[in-house]
Amino acid sequence: MNVTTAQHLLAAAGQSVTADGIYGPNTQNATAAFQRSHGLTADGIIGPNTWNKLTQTVRTGSSGSAVKAAQAQLAGYGNRIAADGAFGPATRNAAVAFQRSHGLTADGIIGPKTWTKTSTPTTPAPTTPAPSNGRLTQRQALAQLAAAGIKAPVGRTSLAGVRARTIQGVIALKKASGCTIVITGGTESGHSTRGNHSHANGYKLDLRTRDEGRCVTNWIKTTQRKGAPRGTDARWHGTLAGISAEYVYEVPRSGGVHWDITFI
Repeated sequence: MNVTTAQHLLAAAGQSVTADGIYGPNTQNATAAFQRSHGLTADGIIGPNTWNKLTQTVRTGSSGSAVKAAQAQLAGYGNRIAADGAFGPATRNAAVAFQRSHGLTADGIIGPKTWTKTSTPTTPAPTTPAPSNGRLTQRQALAQLAAAGIKAPVGRTSLAGVRARTIQGVIALKKASGCTIVITGGTESGHSTRGNHSHANGYKLDLRTRDEGRCVTNWIKTTQRKGAPRGTDARWHGTLAGISAEYVYEVPRSGGVHWDITFI
């Protein structure tokens, strides 16, 4: 089970917790409060007993934080769905595909058996947030993006080893701009590895500039601080939720134009 899923389930149970993907003191306290209210040992750790009490059956027509939790779990298995809290056709199709691949009855209903298959119900409870330079697995990154309403990256883009702070930065960009975010480049091979703040080191993401990307392009150019160009490519700077962002409108010799964004 990923942390974002746990946070959505806690919210569905009436706890005041933000689905930020960080299992810090607030989430630990919310877990302990939930456990006390259900007669469980209030240790702040989501083990099998707490997990069984937290999960809720959701299906077509369901809505709310429990649906977001299910969507976050399904997104972690590579399904291109947003955690919008509405159990519609896309979520049902993802649930059916998951059930078929795991030997379950493919009814599109996420009940106890499907919940159990989506996750190993053990969540550690660190008392401090993950360090800003902590690295995420592909599944962790996808789950955090899905929880924020950002679809999985397009093509062969990889997020394996991306910094937690980078994912927090692009989520903050979506919130600030209100735009659809389309990630087209991450930590996959093929990018320049020069410098500490490289794609390979998990600091950079490429975003689409055309189609859906026109919104974020307009937001960057009209709200962020324009700086000196990087070579021949225009560059802007800004801060998102305390994270410094450098936006380069990159026009490569080969390949498509895109935003090359560094989050520090």
